[in-house]
Amino acid sequence: MLQLKINNRVFSGWISATVTRGLRQASATFDLSLTDRWDGQQWAIRPYDSCELVYNNQTLVNGYVDSSSISYDDESHDITVTGRSKTADLVDCSVASKQFNNQKIESIAQSLADPFGVKVTANVNTGDRIRSWKPDEGTSVFEAIEDLARLNALLITDNSNGDLLLTQAGTDRAPANLESGVNILSASGLFDVRDRFSDYIVKGQQKASDDIDAETAAHVVATIKDAGVTRYRPLILLAEEQVNTKVAQKRGQWEMNSRLGRSQVVTITVQGWQVNNVFWSPNQLVRVKDPVLGVEAELLIASVQYLLDGSSGTTCRLELMPIEAFSPEPPDDKKKKKDTTDTFIIWKTPLT
Repeated sequence: MLQLKINNRVFSGWISATVTRGLRQASATFDLSLTDRWDGQQWAIRPYDSCELVYNNQTLVNGYVDSSSISYDDESHDITVTGRSKTADLVDCSVASKQFNNQKIESIAQSLADPFGVKVTANVNTGDRIRSWKPDEGTSVFEAIEDLARLNALLITDNSNGDLLLTQAGTDRAPANLESGVNILSASGLFDVRDRFSDYIVKGQQKASDDIDAETAAHVVATIKDAGVTRYRPLILLAEEQVNTKVAQKRGQWEMNSRLGRSQVVTITVQGWQVNNVFWSPNQLVRVKDPVLGVEAELLIASVQYLLDGSSGTTCRLELMPIEAFSPEPPDDKKKKKDTTDTFIIWKTPLT
């Protein structure tokens, strides 16, 4: 049962719902609606209310109500409620302009999130301390943290508690495999290479020191090539912060992988939100076998839409990509050659 808990009250009976969580969004969203025979009950749901969206006694979203709409006549009432995770304020609000020196990214992120009552957590090693950094005026808190995350090859999302989570790709396993004719209700594939480039040229600078002369420090350049792009298509990227050559290379690899992964997206719908009381969730690795789409590979769940409606009941729409789309490391060709069953239509080479 899907319940919305507000101010020690429980609202249930929702007949349609859409809840979305993903690796490319820092705040989960929900949209609930109910049309029912009017029983005289007052549904006191107001914007800014703290809320918790619960399914089968497990929290899906912990956050706030963004909007509510209530209408009724003498026979029925209509209610629509939308909201987001606690991290929504980090997405919407401007960052404080302050200087940080010699701190880890999670420490910086927590300092920026503190005024909004949001906890920052990390389930992976977040890298070295950041020597010197100051967020740009006018950017949101999320954008500022995201700039740092890119340089450290980290993903930013939220968890079911409403915390901001710093993570990396593939930290969990899905509750089941996905196989055509077994548990896949419907599937589609999108293969689009318009945003892929042959050369990713990252330019930046760093502070000079006793070991680094001013000329070298002022002209940091790294080039990453995508062997799967057959035409010359260069893209120049300006590093968000000070970088050395190693960090610039990691930034270019991240950009190439991200665009390569987004060029091949599989969307699969399954029945139910859970398997054995475990939610389908973003950042889960899952084995997919679908001969119609030409996919037999381990993919990463990039986003999940939990859907509820009167005709289909509860279903999950899963958006899947190769894990390389969210990884700073280049594809492991030797590993792929050893596992000949791990195939995907256009992983490195164009369609023929």
